[in-house]
Amino acid sequence: HYLGTNAAIFMDFAAMVSYFACYFGALNAGAFMLEALSKSGYLHPWLAAETGDKQTPTHALDSITGLALIVYVIFAIGLGVSASDMYNWFGTIGMLGLLTVYVLVNVGAIVYFRKDKGRSMFKHVLAPVIGILVLIYPIYTSLWPIPAFPMNTFPYIAIVWFLIGLWVATKRRKVETRLEDF
Repeated sequence: HYLGTNAAIFMDFAAMVSYFACYFGALNAGAFMLEALSKSGYLHPWLAAETGDKQTPTHALDSITGLALIVYVIFAIGLGVSASDMYNWFGTIGMLGLLTVYVLVNVGAIVYFRKDKGRSMFKHVLAPVIGILVLIYPIYTSLWPIPAFPMNTFPYIAIVWFLIGLWVATKRRKVETRLEDF
């Protein structure tokens, strides 16, 4: 409106390229996480199959791409959800998960360095506490005031996802313990 049609077209193109790059970044990260989980024995070994001289995890890439397509078909075509809403919804769920993990990493750092004789009060206690406080703010503002539907369901989705991961990790540890006892 203010800069004219050419500027609007340029901005639309820039946004499209940004979304496209974000998708490929997420696709790459997801595929390599599937590969790592597969190599660690948490997922089927088929996902760790690599091809070519670049050792690309093609089965993991294909799986993530297929999952993204299924999610798109269900939400966009089946439920009529806009692309920007899907981007915001899944971004919010991911953000809640990541921030929770970062808070736990800071708590873990405090616990880990608690017994270290050479620990620094700033690096090993104060900095993680500041990190926890900074990270809790966006989590809190995502929870309160209680957002409208469907945003109010996202913390619960993140919690369920976290519990599934915890269950898988616990199950894997039990298998490893049984193998060590054998």
